[in-house]
Amino acid sequence: MKTLLKGEISFIEDYNNWSVEVFIKWNKRRIQITIKSRNSELKSEFLSCALTKASLLTYISRSDSFNFSGKKSKYSELILESAAAQSLMNSRNASIKLNGKYLIFNGGIKKNDVSSLSNIFKLNEILIQEIDELNKSKRGYGLLEPPLYEPFDNDLDLLISYLELICKELPNVLTDFPKNTKYTVLAVGNPHGPPYPAIGFYCDNPKDFDILPDSYGFEEVVENWLTEDKIKRFKLEAENHKTKSWEELKNAKPE
Repeated sequence: MKTLLKGEISFIEDYNNWSVEVFIKWNKRRIQITIKSRNSELKSEFLSCALTKASLLTYISRSDSFNFSGKKSKYSELILESAAAQSLMNSRNASIKLNGKYLIFNGGIKKNDVSSLSNIFKLNEILIQEIDELNKSKRGYGLLEPPLYEPFDNDLDLLISYLELICKELPNVLTDFPKNTKYTVLAVGNPHGPPYPAIGFYCDNPKDFDILPDSYGFEEVVENWLTEDKIKRFKLEAENHKTKSWEELKNAKPE
């Protein structure tokens, strides 16, 4: 198939409850694709975040490494865990972003690589479907990862008990959060290794969740509060605090 040496094209398609805007630009060697998918039925906007390629690490290690920036949410965790998202990130200079009500993919391929171009559209559809499935769950969580996981020596059952004890104290620590904020321990996905326990917080009213402070602010408050003495005390108390095991937590269905 012959094409112009340089050119660009854009179009918009509807997919279920999504409007998918595609912009493609090419030269004699490469094709650059941007796909902006907007879900008009979202009750609240995505918490802004981005997954990008870490070019220097990729060059040094000869393997794909990624940088995550922005606010953590159930949607950012989905992107970090999704096989479709990880395949999209195999594109040249790839990025996946959440901004407002948009899921935005940007990446490049070789000009004659027609199969990869087709796969990008299929993978974007899969990621959209995964977000739709996630929206069927009742809750959206923000994430909090207290510092100093090392003292637990991979004893995740003990770590869960430790995090539960911290959850009980957080309403008195994060006083700028809405009064109805609730805290729980979740299993969190990890694109660079196995999943791990962390603290999730949520509000029954999504509008309350939208006005929570940014992640840097509240994580810094918790870090300053969680002194070495408190960590030792919580760890000692956790040894006698019975709760669900890591296997039970990891395999639990999301609420």
